[in-house]
Amino acid sequence: MNPGGAGVELGPLKSLLPLAIDAATEHLFERREAFETDLLHRMESYRSQLQSWTQLSLIRLGEQVGAAGEKKERVAEIADETSRLIDSLAPSGDPYVRVIGIIAPRKAGG
Repeated sequence: MNPGGAGVELGPLKSLLPLAIDAATEHLFERREAFETDLLHRMESYRSQLQSWTQLSLIRLGEQVGAAGEKKERVAEIADETSRLIDSLAPSGDPYVRVIGIIAPRKAGG
């Protein structure tokens, strides 16, 4: 507990946890489509930026005299790794809600 929370009675607040979790979960379900649409648009932007970076990197390497195949392979590896990271951002499953803290007023005189 945060030292500033001394004197806060947690019992009544703990009994409200299921209600708080239910309300937060309901809110997430109501907003889910908007959240996912926004995230999918951002992911598409990331993919487009990655594709541009990959093409530009390969063009620049092609312009270099004696550009090693290893450098082109490294560009491909970075692109593949970044693509997997972008894919990992995709929403999946139901929202998970966990209470990590509370904000409670101090008792009078505390």
